[in-house]
Amino acid sequence: MSQMHFNPKDISNQIIYHLTPHPHPHHIRDKVSRYLYMNPAMAELLNVPKGVPVEGKRLSEIKTDTSEFFEGIKKQEERVIQKETAVSLLITANFGKENRLQPYIFDIHPFFDETGQLVGTLAEARQCQFFSLLDSLTAKIQLTSFEAKFLSDMQSKYDLNGSFSWLTQKQRTTLENILAKY
Repeated sequence: MSQMHFNPKDISNQIIYHLTPHPHPHHIRDKVSRYLYMNPAMAELLNVPKGVPVEGKRLSEIKTDTSEFFEGIKKQEERVIQKETAVSLLITANFGKENRLQPYIFDIHPFFDETGQLVGTLAEARQCQFFSLLDSLTAKIQLTSFEAKFLSDMQSKYDLNGSFSWLTQKQRTTLENILAKY
């Protein structure tokens, strides 16, 4: 399969100036998933050591331990290129220097050159923030340590069962009293 390789130097300086200091991870890849550009935040997210050249390489050539995982992203990029439409992916993997399991949303868009020719994809990653009932209540009201522990226990049981129908009358009363503060 012969694909014309887009020269990273042809990416507008304006785009590079915008993405380089951006706090969200971004990368631009060509039609066969070779990197044309990766901002420092994306390099940090993917734990690519500083100074490692990425231009013209696939992620599997930069970090061999991630090749299987990012095969799914490559398939979605192919879809973006074929349909010229954006896609959002929720990816939970080990990210960053800490190699910590965490969820990110990758928004992948078609990327066009200055003449309107599709040359690849532009992706932005954002960390997912999940909030529980306990997080919401704790942020809004002052809880006693008993109330915080009670809600934490209730949250974990709720997550397992999907409802509060299993509460005893005493637990229901305690929960109602806490929620009355809210």
